[in-house]
Amino acid sequence: MKSVNLPTPKGNSKGGFLDNLSLSDMLKLVTASKDLISSAINAQKEISKEQEKTKQVEIQSNQEMIASNNRLREKLAEFQRDITALNKMHEQEMLRLSNEHEKDMKLLEIMQGIINKIDSLNQFLICKHGEHQKVDELHAQLIYYQQALLALISKVN
Repeated sequence: MKSVNLPTPKGNSKGGFLDNLSLSDMLKLVTASKDLISSAINAQKEISKEQEKTKQVEIQSNQEMIASNNRLREKLAEFQRDITALNKMHEQEMLRLSNEHEKDMKLLEIMQGIINKIDSLNQFLICKHGEHQKVDELHAQLIYYQQALLALISKVN
């Protein structure tokens, strides 16, 4: 073993506290110091290992969060595409229904015009020909057509 000379304060004739220790006590002190340093080094190694584990968990957690955010962005983009497609379909359907409604209204106008013409013709025939058989047959046909047209109008409405 190498001996270590510790400095002593000047003017102190008694020396340092190590001078008063026995060799056995010094050996115990050195062993205890070595054990303490070894424990501190081991503790530092454990702390480093735990820090590394924590860093790995943090990295993995960040990667999972990034992946989750990416999946969420993809789902959101898909949802937006679906909503856009639904809006376009809705607009097309509304346009189609509007066009059909316009056609139906035009058809109703035409039918109403026909009904008005039948009414006029009916009135004309009644006034012109009185109670003749031929007039009655024409009148019955006109009434039949008028009722058929009215039924069509009510179905359209």
